[in-house]
Amino acid sequence: MGMPARKLEFEEVTVEDRLTKLESSVERLQSDVSEMKGDIRRLDAKIDTKFEEVNGKVDTVDKSLSAKVDTVDKSLSAKIDAVDKSLSAKIDAVDKSLSAKIDTRFDEVNRKFDAKFDEVNRKFDAQKDSIAAKFDAVNASIAALAFSNQKSVSKLIMWAVGLIAALVTARGFHWL
Repeated sequence: MGMPARKLEFEEVTVEDRLTKLESSVERLQSDVSEMKGDIRRLDAKIDTKFEEVNGKVDTVDKSLSAKVDTVDKSLSAKIDAVDKSLSAKIDAVDKSLSAKIDTRFDEVNRKFDAKFDEVNRKFDAQKDSIAAKFDAVNASIAALAFSNQKSVSKLIMWAVGLIAALVTARGFHWL
């Protein structure tokens, strides 16, 4: 004994109803896109502001370091010039006053002069290496800061694009 087959009845949806729903969905999407454009413009302004701040800081550090390096360079040059003048004056005085003993003492004076000159060179090289190392460290720090800011901006942009895509998808499936 079978049961009579049920007749499936479909609700008839008219083209006008479908168009009305589509128009409503399009209006919502247009509103959402307008909001996203505004959000993107605000984010763009914030990013530009941060870039300007970072560039200002980098310029300030660069000027400060340049001034310090110039000061140290002038100071070392003056000291080297003073030592050179002092040693030259002493050698000239010894030459004039002890011309008879120069032949016997020449090697001894020459060794002392070389030792002092080598000591000054070592000190100068040590100062130069120290300054170069500090400058390299600051330069590396600036480069790391710039790279870090670039990565942060890239992450922010990717996050915003992902969020926009998620919102558009959610709106498309009527989840929101």
